Amino acid sequence: MIESGRSFQHEFAVPVASLRIYERLEAFPAGEQAKILARPDLTNQQIDAAEREEAMQRSIQPDVDPFPKKLDSPYRAVSYPTEEGGFTSYYCPSQLTERVALACAYFDDEMRPSVREAIIPVPARESFSMRAADYFGRSLDDFLREHSASAPITDETLGAETPAEEAEQDSAAFGEGLYSQQSTWGIPTTWFWLIDPAEDVTVVEATHDPQHGLNGDITGARVLVPMSQALARLTYTAASMALHAPQVDLFDDLTDLSRWLGRFSKDSIVEVDYGKLAQYVWPDDSSRDLRDWLEAIEDKDVTTATLAYRRYMSRWLSVRGISRSN
Repeated sequence: MIESGRSFQHEFAVPVASLRIYERLEAFPAGEQAKILARPDLTNQQIDAAEREEAMQRSIQPDVDPFPKKLDSPYRAVSYPTEEGGFTSYYCPSQLTERVALACAYFDDEMRPSVREAIIPVPARESFSMRAADYFGRSLDDFLREHSASAPITDETLGAETPAEEAEQDSAAFGEGLYSQQSTWGIPTTWFWLIDPAEDVTVVEATHDPQHGLNGDITGARVLVPMSQALARLTYTAASMALHAPQVDLFDDLTDLSRWLGRFSKDSIVEVDYGKLAQYVWPDDSSRDLRDWLEAIEDKDVTTATLAYRRYMSRWLSVRGISRSN
């Protein structure tokens, strides 16, 4: 299924970027450890392809039902180099069912009943509630009460056809218990403060298929950084902005992101996955441009700060233009 749907997904899937947390095996409860060790031998790219295929099928089916039929959560895995020259495995649950449930709660809070029922019909909602209760081992309402914070809502999560207008809005609130955040057609500014592709471990995915490869056949890019380093960068950025650029409306977002990251173990790995957005922007200097901007602000160099910020904005405004044409 993954290979047969490849070209269709490539041409029509909404580009989704992800911020993920990977933890060591021992950080998970014993029951989850057993699932991780027994998980199917799937690469992260295969998991991505399967989720895109299922989301696309939900979008084009005759009956309006945005909920996934398969509720099992695969586990992604990465190997990160150690100081001794070896590698350590880290894992991240996909949690598609949890993300969909929280996205549904978001719609309930934010949309008028008539619009909500058109997007999420009552029969589809009731059917998902019963399946989710079996999956969670408790009612969907009980699950939502335990995860009271709204999760980021993306078009991929519910299989919608219209891209989200603002990527920043996708990361404005965090769902408790989630190991990932998603953003459509853009990457929230706060994520770039976590990474430095020039220094961090970077994995670039490419295809040799000239018909579908874009931007030098690049199809994806992921940047991996230890949690301790990501938090140190975030802390410095927040402190510097509070001192030198208090007028910039990012401090609350940086604080929220820091609070969410703080839920995980200090020896975990943070991943910024560009997904299909890498086709349009990779190699990406966004994190470097933002650091140049902040350093210039600290030095009171308005000209350099302006140029750095314009480079950053022009890159993502061009992506936003592509999203609107789609």
